[in-house]
Amino acid sequence: DFVAKALCPRILVVSSADIGDSCQVNNLESLAELLAPFGQDVSTQITIQDGQGAPYFLDKINVKFVSDFAIEKQRQPSNAEVDELVKSCVSGGMTFENADPSFIKDGSGIDKEAAASDDISAWSPWYTLFRQQWVNNMRASEHESFMHPVACLLAVSGSDPDPVRSLRALANDPTVRRAQMQSFAGANLMLFYMVVHDERRATDAHNVDHRFDQ
Repeated sequence: DFVAKALCPRILVVSSADIGDSCQVNNLESLAELLAPFGQDVSTQITIQDGQGAPYFLDKINVKFVSDFAIEKQRQPSNAEVDELVKSCVSGGMTFENADPSFIKDGSGIDKEAAASDDISAWSPWYTLFRQQWVNNMRASEHESFMHPVACLLAVSGSDPDPVRSLRALANDPTVRRAQMQSFAGANLMLFYMVVHDERRATDAHNVDHRFDQ
């Protein structure tokens, strides 16, 4: 399950400045962060093909929304960097509040029965944090495709006086152009459009729909 979520398809999200402001007001870094929960365990009924061309049925999928894409040169992390990451995860994960009770016995050490179990989180809760942080630090490169977006979502605010024009501008955004030039999808990168309505902003949804119909 972890591998399926870590290497799931990615969707690049590019939004207008108005949406960015609305996200920050709600303590969100970007629209991609807002959409993140909706990409987990999505129920579906699709059939895909494996590397040998055999059909494979999926009843649920995971997708990850990202706000940026760029090819980066991969480098081997130093031992010091790995040690620092482990220490930060251990110090943040090994607490009495979030550790499994069976892991700590009166503060005296490790429960050998818990350590012998197959449940890693029972005896090393820090590893879950380390594993997730390691995946989060992975970047797209030329020799792999998991970190490359399969689609791009362009989003504008419903309060935008000319949403169609704004969407066209987003289609030429440097992030989108970079994805079209560097990703495996290339010029065939699928573009999707979305209008976001903020209840705190004066928005006439009917007028927005009318502009798109035109």
